[in-house]
Amino acid sequence: MAQTKAVPAADALNRANPRSAITAFLETCHDDNYGRAAQYLDLRRLSAASRSNKGPELARQFEAILNSESHFSALRLSQDPEGDLTDDPNPSLEHVTTITRNGQSFTIELERVELNKSTPPVWLVSAASVAAIPKLVPVGTSESTIEARLPRFLTTITLL
Repeated sequence: MAQTKAVPAADALNRANPRSAITAFLETCHDDNYGRAAQYLDLRRLSAASRSNKGPELARQFEAILNSESHFSALRLSQDPEGDLTDDPNPSLEHVTTITRNGQSFTIELERVELNKSTPPVWLVSAASVAAIPKLVPVGTSESTIEARLPRFLTTITLL
């Protein structure tokens, strides 16, 4: 009798490659489902209680960071499940964008992690990037909900 090899189930959150992970994260945030959006962040360094309390707020803050970064584009991210193997010596890391705050540059990265042995690895915002989120949140303004979702270059005035 021939044995059949079990095929791992596809990730329900669409985190199979860097582009799909970030796109699905932003779509989930757009739907105001920050509890689900937190599942795109590597929160394993937080206790279970902290994850449920802090996760949604970290997801909201991360969305604000990406939306405020004029150089960020999900279209630049790899669609390969292995990621872009040329952007970092570590093949399990994917550069998303580099953000400068107060003269310091921070690289936001995704990390390919195995959450359990029965499912394929998924791409999550790396634990190091999650730890930096509170330092990277744009300074609050009196902007409208629409302005908060637009890239900065569409909502700022620059005199030439």
